[in-house]
Amino acid sequence: MNPIRNILNKLKWTGQRGSIVYINRGSPGDVAEISTEDLEEIGRGGFTTKSGAYIPYHRVVEIRDGEGRTLLKRRR
Repeated sequence: MNPIRNILNKLKWTGQRGSIVYINRGSPGDVAEISTEDLEEIGRGGFTTKSGAYIPYHRVVEIRDGEGRTLLKRRR
């Protein structure tokens, strides 16, 4: 299973808060950040936010827990 998917499922189903930083062309610095509270569905190739946006896992560059600790960091 995808390590990003594992981390997001753990955060979602344990009720822990966190944040996801992902590549988003057009945003300042070409990255955006959302809270794990905004996750709607976690799928095989990416996740969907409550606003309906689909983010593929290959765009995720960092995941942090609610205390700011880095759980995953990838090169851009």
